[in-house]
Amino acid sequence: MEPNLKKILKALSLELRHLLEGWYDAAGGWHAGDLEQRLAGLGVWRARDPLPADEFAHLPAADRTARQVVDAYLALRREAGVARGDAVAEFVRETAFIPGLTGCWRCAAWRRAG
Repeated sequence: MEPNLKKILKALSLELRHLLEGWYDAAGGWHAGDLEQRLAGLGVWRARDPLPADEFAHLPAADRTARQVVDAYLALRREAGVARGDAVAEFVRETAFIPGLTGCWRCAAWRRAG
């Protein structure tokens, strides 16, 4: 690949990851990305306990499936001794990473649900 095209692709990829993951502004304030906002819509946050999944029975089946994927991931990380906030951040980061573009294969159910 030509170096100038590679630079453009890298810049676009980083911008896409910021949109998905979120970013810190110059003052150090956190701006949640699309994935973290989507998690909040499913009742999962970094800074507080998630709402019980059964409170989201009104959501479409794809959203309920996405919540099950998130809950399973967070349970695995909890068993590994990872704090909830760190596990949520890790989930967002891994979901935003696609080898070759942006995202992870483990989170395919989430992406289809979105």
